[in-house]
Amino acid sequence: MSIIGNSIGGALALHIVHHGREDQVIPLQETSLKMAQLLPNVELHVFSQCGHWTQIEKTKEFSDQVIYFLSLRKVYVALQC
Repeated sequence: MSIIGNSIGGALALHIVHHGREDQVIPLQETSLKMAQLLPNVELHVFSQCGHWTQIEKTKEFSDQVIYFLSLRKVYVALQC
């Protein structure tokens, strides 16, 4: 995955990023941590004892965070109107 800082830093939308700390497929340091540094409105959730499939390995925690994030998005959109 290649991220160009100049293009991603201008994203204004809210973002949620999930990553498994023990992910052997996509390195945390080079992807999700980098995105969290570059995006202005991002929530980064790193799951311990979790590999590549956060939504499967940590289903409850993943679902709870997504539902909460989407509820915040409704408030954010309402404030923008």
